[in-house]
Amino acid sequence: MWKLAAIVLAGLGLRLAESRVEAAPPDDIKAWLSKQIEEASGNFGGRAFKIQYRVESQEKLDTGELARLREKLKNLPEHPERARLRHLEQLEKYGPEVRKQTVWFRDGEMRVNREAGNDPSSKYFDFVSLKDSGWKMTPDQMFVLGGPAEQPAGHQLEIPSKAVMNEVRDLLAPGLRYLGKLDGVELVEQQDGTWIATRSETTERGAWRYEVRLGWESPSGPGRLLEGKVIDQANGDVVQRVVARDFVSVNGFASTVASPLLMEYKVVPARVSSLESIEPIDAAEFRRVTAMPAFDGEDAIRGKVTFAQLTDLSSKEPSFVIRDKNGDVRNLDFADTREGHDRGMLRTLGWGTAGALVVLLVLLRVRRAS
Repeated sequence: MWKLAAIVLAGLGLRLAESRVEAAPPDDIKAWLSKQIEEASGNFGGRAFKIQYRVESQEKLDTGELARLREKLKNLPEHPERARLRHLEQLEKYGPEVRKQTVWFRDGEMRVNREAGNDPSSKYFDFVSLKDSGWKMTPDQMFVLGGPAEQPAGHQLEIPSKAVMNEVRDLLAPGLRYLGKLDGVELVEQQDGTWIATRSETTERGAWRYEVRLGWESPSGPGRLLEGKVIDQANGDVVQRVVARDFVSVNGFASTVASPLLMEYKVVPARVSSLESIEPIDAAEFRRVTAMPAFDGEDAIRGKVTFAQLTDLSSKEPSFVIRDKNGDVRNLDFADTREGHDRGMLRTLGWGTAGALVVLLVLLRVRRAS
């Protein structure tokens, strides 16, 4: 009798535990998660801020691959694997890349300052991406760009802008850029007291499941985003994973910021991001830091700039400002360059050929008429 009661109670306890795991989540957790998703959106919840962070590559040097490529390419200077060899040699000489970035963000627009890396020959690289224009610079070159739709190949800012935004999103709300929205998200409590938010999606590239694990400290919070995953539903492989190793409290944000944050690709550690500072900015400060410096002028962040070349790609035909070896500055239109001259010659040749064809057609008609 007692054994039967024990079995019944044990079974009841198991069912109670299972029902606790599958119970509908409290409204306050849903509301908090919704706020987090908003902060991880493209507009960061309408905030304007400056954030500084450090990204350390976790890449390990494959000495076997390095030796193989050196042997294979020693007499092949133009081989396409040369780029990979140069990368491995840089890794051998200077160690894994350490990148420090500062981002000013407001209303979908941004300035990004990337400092020089480990290699002593590397230089800083800055770019500004606005809704109607953009520019980018190194210590010796400046490029003036039009809006996103007018930016030529090789100078488009959309891809680097998205990469930076994803890094910032992962720090502020780890994994939530995978979920994207609360609609269709299932939220289930786990035995250890954490919660898993899951959403599935089928795209042209396959079927995916997005999972975010969050902690909930007390009935009133605060919550913490602990881990995010992208899972290939075809084979169950984890394609991407972010893991918060620790947290930093930041005023004005609904959650503590993950720092350091580990990013993995296919279970291989890729990089660790660490927050250095974050602070709000106003519209005037954003305008100040995104103002384009003159050829021999002042940048709001870098100070005095002295470019060797400024390339204006904001119109159909590029123009240039060039400083020669003597320090003299010249303004050049596209037609003044070798490429422009060659194009002009082709255009002239084309008109000449067209004229010759017209003459030939006239002669043929005259002969037929006679």
